[in-house]
Amino acid sequence: MERADLHFHSLHSDGKHSVDFLCDWLAKQIQDGLQLAVLTDHDGVDGFEIFDRLSEAPWPSIRACELSCGVSLRGAESTELHLLIYGLNETDAYLREAFQRFREERRTRFDEICRRLRADGYELAAEEVATEHKGVLGRPHVADALIRTGVVKSRKEAFDRFLSNSSKYLPKKWRIPIEEALTHCRKKGYRTAIAHPGIYGLKREHLVVLKDWGLDAVEVIHPKHKPSDEKFYRALADSLGLFVSGGSDFHDGETDLINGLPSLGRAPYSYSEARDFLAPFL
Repeated sequence: MERADLHFHSLHSDGKHSVDFLCDWLAKQIQDGLQLAVLTDHDGVDGFEIFDRLSEAPWPSIRACELSCGVSLRGAESTELHLLIYGLNETDAYLREAFQRFREERRTRFDEICRRLRADGYELAAEEVATEHKGVLGRPHVADALIRTGVVKSRKEAFDRFLSNSSKYLPKKWRIPIEEALTHCRKKGYRTAIAHPGIYGLKREHLVVLKDWGLDAVEVIHPKHKPSDEKFYRALADSLGLFVSGGSDFHDGETDLINGLPSLGRAPYSYSEARDFLAPFL
């Protein structure tokens, strides 16, 4: 099967691996049918230039990100949606300003989470992790700071105990209104996909609204989607005239696996569907 991976992360957001590692692993997947891979770090594109320079793959360069957006949709299970954006223009002042604000807001939020944890008696190597990290900070980096001091043994344990969405340690998070982001992307000629809609419990009526605002695609193939989710969202995409997107959402080579190997570049998302979705950039 000729495959594509349109969703994965590096150290420049909440991934655990360098861009060098990603490029080396993706190069191995080309021999096994991988035709396209696009880096989508959270709320920034700091890793893109390195990815573009190091990648020796035959596919074109597509600048992309996963943007944290706020929304209020009746019946949805979340007020935060992640929007995958492809084909970004490096001179886009709107997104450059947004990325800078995300960097600043995430650092402030990181510091506040750490302060609240320390107030309850938990030690963590916050300054050490923040200094080492090259991109935007997030909850996974708080988890790493807790791991270094032995409070927890893994990111999963940190999220389960301290960093879930309902945790008292989490202050409010700034997000871009998704209607505003979609309107901007449509004007710029970017392509957009709603990330992992099954996690948010999105239904037909929600996707209808998002499409009216400018949404192009639905991420049908995602590791947290069950077969029933894939069937449901594929049918919705077809009926609403939206493209089908997909990817590994790879973060960590120790936990994000398919048949015991890193899932990066190996998600069962067909290149033909990726080609249709990202046709303007291919």
